[in-house]
Amino acid sequence: MGRDQQVLRKHHETRETRIGHLVHDTLYHWNAGSPETAMRKAMSGKDYSEEEADAAGHHLQAVRKCTRLQDWLSTASQYWKEQDLWHKGEQLRIDLLIRLQDRCIVIDYKTGGERSEYETRVRTYAAAVEAIFKIPVEAYLLYTDSGQIEQLA
Repeated sequence: MGRDQQVLRKHHETRETRIGHLVHDTLYHWNAGSPETAMRKAMSGKDYSEEEADAAGHHLQAVRKCTRLQDWLSTASQYWKEQDLWHKGEQLRIDLLIRLQDRCIVIDYKTGGERSEYETRVRTYAAAVEAIFKIPVEAYLLYTDSGQIEQLA
């Protein structure tokens, strides 16, 4: 994204949206290392304020404390971040797809409050993954501000 596009994006996005983008970008870069290193990569060449970085940092600390997520990642045979899939003519992008021995876990990160359209989207992701892997799929919303994880029925 060019500098002019970044400036335009900054002026048209809410504070919450910008923090959400930074959290998602940081989670994409975050592997076994520190979240601070991942955030530096996510912020590189972008115009985030110190206040936005601090707010995103609070989200990342909450995610870091999510033991269920850490357990899945430590036992995963594979995992993919920001995975693009095509399903029924629609392009989907899954925040985190974890392949365990007996099932897959689909996780969608949410930086804001609960909304019903999130559930519909994540259920679509789960259907697409189940069609590909032919094993059971569990779908979750991970609220990054609290570290709470919610399984969808």
